[in-house]
Amino acid sequence: MTAKDIVTKWVLHGEHLLQCRMVPYPLIQTVETRLKPRAAPRFDAIRSLVHSYLQTYGRISIPSVLQGWEDVPELAASVERIVATDCISPSPTLSPNELVFQIHVYQPCDTEMFEEFASGGQGGGEDEDGTTVAATVCELPNQSLEGLWESLIFTHDIKRRLLDYIQATLTLSDANVDRECLLLPGSCTNGPAAVNLISWNRVVLLHGPPGTGKTSLCRALAQKLAIRLSHR
Repeated sequence: MTAKDIVTKWVLHGEHLLQCRMVPYPLIQTVETRLKPRAAPRFDAIRSLVHSYLQTYGRISIPSVLQGWEDVPELAASVERIVATDCISPSPTLSPNELVFQIHVYQPCDTEMFEEFASGGQGGGEDEDGTTVAATVCELPNQSLEGLWESLIFTHDIKRRLLDYIQATLTLSDANVDRECLLLPGSCTNGPAAVNLISWNRVVLLHGPPGTGKTSLCRALAQKLAIRLSHR
């Protein structure tokens, strides 16, 4: 059985177990391709070359820094690193024909972060002149944030779950999705058998004691989202 086999989905509604339609289940593998600082290739050309290179791979370890692309002259001239990121996988290694690749090409900038201040603030973070640090601003993706995501270690797979959730909310927002209903057989639009299929919130709140990594996680998430949503 491969990752693209057909999967049967079951939904419990009241006391009845309903069988939904069978759908194909390809595994989506995100591949991040970082360009050299002064390279100036077309991103779509690099994306196409990376995709062709991945098809020649034997088995891909998940996650892993990919090797061998240096033998492709066009990639060697412009690319600095290619990474197969972490994903939900039934096996630590998969062949390319079991995967659908999402290839993100990016070129991190080297501009420095700067702080924006708000006057008349209250609480912690206030300077002697009465100003408060309101935000730390930088252009994304940023070279200074490279490697931050990998350095953070949390339990319960919280990094990937947060990234997937935020990326999904932005995708739903782009599609102007508020919420949809799944109508069960014999139900009317506003009947009791109408079940929310999509329910989501645009707000993500991180809370915890000082020093637990909230700010670092926010910066790492911002870097990841800048890479993965650069096509928006």
